[in-house]
Amino acid sequence: MLSEKKILYITKDKHPFDIRTEKITESFREIGCQTAILCRVFEGEGSDYYKGIRIFHLGKFSSKLSLPVPYNPFWRSSIKNAVKVFKPDLIIVREIMLAIDVAQIAKKNNIPVVMDMAENYPVVMRGWNKYKKNFLVRWLVHDLRLPDKIEKKSVLMMDAILTVCEEQNKRLAGAYNYNESKLHIVHNTPKKIWFHDVKRGMLIKPKVFAYHGLINSERNLEKLIYAFDMAWHVRNDIQLIIAGYGELEEHLKIIASKLDSSQNIVFRGKFEHGQIKNLYSEMDFGILPYRIDEHINQTISNKYFDYMGAGKPMITSLADPMIRLNHETHCGVAIDCENIDLIADTIIQFVSDSNYERLVEMSESALLAFKCHYSWDRDFERLVRFLGRLLNVAEPDEFTYLSE
Repeated sequence: MLSEKKILYITKDKHPFDIRTEKITESFREIGCQTAILCRVFEGEGSDYYKGIRIFHLGKFSSKLSLPVPYNPFWRSSIKNAVKVFKPDLIIVREIMLAIDVAQIAKKNNIPVVMDMAENYPVVMRGWNKYKKNFLVRWLVHDLRLPDKIEKKSVLMMDAILTVCEEQNKRLAGAYNYNESKLHIVHNTPKKIWFHDVKRGMLIKPKVFAYHGLINSERNLEKLIYAFDMAWHVRNDIQLIIAGYGELEEHLKIIASKLDSSQNIVFRGKFEHGQIKNLYSEMDFGILPYRIDEHINQTISNKYFDYMGAGKPMITSLADPMIRLNHETHCGVAIDCENIDLIADTIIQFVSDSNYERLVEMSESALLAFKCHYSWDRDFERLVRFLGRLLNVAEPDEFTYLSE
């Protein structure tokens, strides 16, 4: 069984880790796997363990020396050391920038290697401002397209790849002729237990719209704010909550402060994961107005499944994965979020008394989809079976992973 195996997860991030890294590694530990993480920096105090997980890290190198790029000798040395000390049966590497080194070392030690590819990383890099400012970096990323070359080489070295949606699977199979049987979707879904203390569904008179997450240009929140203000002039009892942080946070606050609806637009700022349940209990509707580009069309935000798990009807953009899931689960409405008038009209429709029964059905459909399919409990159970086949170890038919 997989629970008898040792798994090493390698991430370019530092501790504390992002929610996907924590979910995967903690879940392996919970089923009995000996689990370790190799990360860039570990800020633990006096211990090389975190929640029962062994931690390897590069140490206190300068940011330049510890850059997660291919053939960095400090990373290669740390990978070799973690493999030598921990002796994993399986290595999972997060995304592409370390994947070549990990694959080469894994193959030399006859260890299967899997990539956890949560997004189209080359496209994401070209969208970040830090890869546009410096001439050399801009030339490497935008003109030479070095990340694309790294991705291609990395993908073809993997024994399997974990993705977050069907659209990414189709891209990898089409672009690199990668064997589709080696692709496995692990959605960015939440654990069921996270919603035990959450007020699910809507108020009898729903009025609170909310977005949470990064605040940057690709989230399209400026248009959302203007649209909300238009809707507020029709229904001045509605409220918009924006929880999160990012490079455009102060800019959006200035815009909102000049609108008639400013008192009904609330910025909550940065929040810890454990605080999200308070937001879900307060809100009635989730909004995901993301701009459409190659990145958004090949990933699916964890917020989509969070809103689903809380039974909140959603307004989403026309991103391919969200259109598909809205059609499948009936828990959201996809609209053109570049059209401010259309966003405003949809907000008004969502708080119209005549649409209340339809929204209740959407809420119930969301909760049913979460219960039956789109939760971390289900995703991890499917992941265990997939990795078990990769390692030629079978799980009993009655195996289930449920954190409820």
